[in-house]
Amino acid sequence: FILSLLNDDHPLSYFKSRIPETMYYVSDLSRYFKEWFGIVEKPLIVVDRRLRGRVNPPRGVKVKYVSLRGRRFKFDWNLRLTFAKLEQSVADVLSFEENYQSFLPDIILNLERIDLDEVVKKANERGLKLLATILSYYSILTSVNIPVRFDYFKLLDEKMLDEVIATATSIILPDDLIQRRNI
Repeated sequence: FILSLLNDDHPLSYFKSRIPETMYYVSDLSRYFKEWFGIVEKPLIVVDRRLRGRVNPPRGVKVKYVSLRGRRFKFDWNLRLTFAKLEQSVADVLSFEENYQSFLPDIILNLERIDLDEVVKKANERGLKLLATILSYYSILTSVNIPVRFDYFKLLDEKMLDEVIATATSIILPDDLIQRRNI
């Protein structure tokens, strides 16, 4: 792992040494799967809202201050960092990440491995609408009914739909089909 080779100058070292492991977590979707080539520009760190104003995060990370109640994360003894569980990482990406399109290949190509009902419980309003829009578009395009306990068609957000269509079409459909149908 790259993180095991970090020196004290790395932005995540700050969280290792100065914040208790129960007061933050790193939301890193690439710990579970990585279907795209590239690196995460700035890791997303979720910090307990009680530490707002008390934490001086280094450059090179995105910090979101929220209540950690009900969030799922676990301390990694090898890396000595706290990481979000899979569903929590998906919910955080959809809820907080402005550049969520970079993570759509991971989410769409692994829908069967993600407990989507758990993601719904962990996501904020933006994340819920974005997930519903992704699932609705996926379902319409593939004619697959995704088994979840909520009606994603009712939560579809038309404002987000254009962005999802632009990014998700090439992920969901094979290239030859896109060329044949001139999509």
